[in-house]
Amino acid sequence: MLSSKVFTPSSLFRSLLFSRRLRRNSSRLSFRGALGDEESRAAFIFRTRFLAALGLTGFPSGFPQPPARPSLLSALIFASLLLSAPPTLAGDVSAWGRPVLRVRIESDAGVDIKGFHSQIAQREGQPLEQTKVDQSLKDLYATGLFRDLRAEIQQEPAGVILTFVGHATYFVGLVRVSGAPKAISGNVLVSASRLRLGQPVTEEDFDEAQKRLRNVLLQNGFYQAQVKSQIEKLADQEANILFSIEPGEPTVLGAVEFHGNFLVPPARLDKIAGWRPGVHLTAARLERGLTRIRRFYVKHGRLEANATVQTRTPDLAHNTEKLEVVIEAGPVVRVAVRGASTHRYHLKRLIPVYNEGLTDDI
Repeated sequence: MLSSKVFTPSSLFRSLLFSRRLRRNSSRLSFRGALGDEESRAAFIFRTRFLAALGLTGFPSGFPQPPARPSLLSALIFASLLLSAPPTLAGDVSAWGRPVLRVRIESDAGVDIKGFHSQIAQREGQPLEQTKVDQSLKDLYATGLFRDLRAEIQQEPAGVILTFVGHATYFVGLVRVSGAPKAISGNVLVSASRLRLGQPVTEEDFDEAQKRLRNVLLQNGFYQAQVKSQIEKLADQEANILFSIEPGEPTVLGAVEFHGNFLVPPARLDKIAGWRPGVHLTAARLERGLTRIRRFYVKHGRLEANATVQTRTPDLAHNTEKLEVVIEAGPVVRVAVRGASTHRYHLKRLIPVYNEGLTDDI
């Protein structure tokens, strides 16, 4: 029969409530009656150790005696240690020392125990030892093939069966995207997920990948897009990741507002950028428009001109969006070469300021 005893915070507080009755009746406590079975012995030992640390009753013989009047700090430290200790082993106290009939591994990946011979210190045929079980848990977890792991004991007439139970770690195989809109390449979305071949699949990475895909869709005007995902678990703990996209209708440009020192009429800037009402404003089209605006100012000697997007505000009721752009034309900068004759075409290619807009490098 599988026995599992884990002491939780709620059981600890019940022990505290039990302490007053135990203190009054400690002289009459015994292991007879209700405390005769193994489960009650384990509960009694737990309560006795805790109450002894609080100075409410004495330790059984063989245990170190705590101070007669411990401080509140020592009591709190002892309680925190009990709460923080991870329950690595689920089994009966009486199982220790009994012969191990069989050692097994159970996981959702169906791993074979033969591949973990060197990680399991507790051998079949040997007495069950806590140190060996703990070492086996540590070594198995250190392989990186398990997300969580615990040990369970099943009592049998001739001994015990030791089972290591855990959830396997899966590793990224193929990453695929279906249903991507024509405006966005599927490869762009795959790269945006940042899921790499052989990377462990975690819930955090999986959620972040979906967020990045939604962000790419938003940047391309798909404000009502939905991203669904599926993990296809394969043999050898490999998992293929499939993202399914429902892009919805793309929003179109409703209006453009320019802010800052742009010096020319907004209508002319709209024409230069190629942003006209009704156009689907993808990330690529938006970036091309900003580049054209900057080149316009550079052509007129304003080499430090800058154009950036301030906001993109969607109006889902009308399926449109308003674009706000900040422009700083900057001063007129003149570049001259003395002592040599250089064509203006080559000058623009050789001096970074014409492409990067940074006059500090001149």
